Amino acid sequence: MTDNDRQDSVEGNLRASDDASSRVTPHQALWSCIAAIAIVFVLGVVFFGIDAERAASHRASANLVQPTAPAVLSTTGQGGTMGSRQSGR
Repeated sequence: MTDNDRQDSVEGNLRASDDASSRVTPHQALWSCIAAIAIVFVLGVVFFGIDAERAASHRASANLVQPTAPAVLSTTGQGGTMGSRQSGR
């Protein structure tokens, strides 16, 4: 086998693969497009469902951890520590 024979066989293989892609009918192209759209739709629904589930669990856990009412403290609004009386100042 000479170099020219090898080059011819490589070019022949390239031409054969070009011919295979040109044999796609409009019917096949339509079904490929429909399949691609269906795959994207299904993935979108799956990711939307996952996100909705995560958001719901996040809201549920936020509802479980509600702040409790603080202990009743009586303040006079004058600052300082409670229980210490400042007289005459």
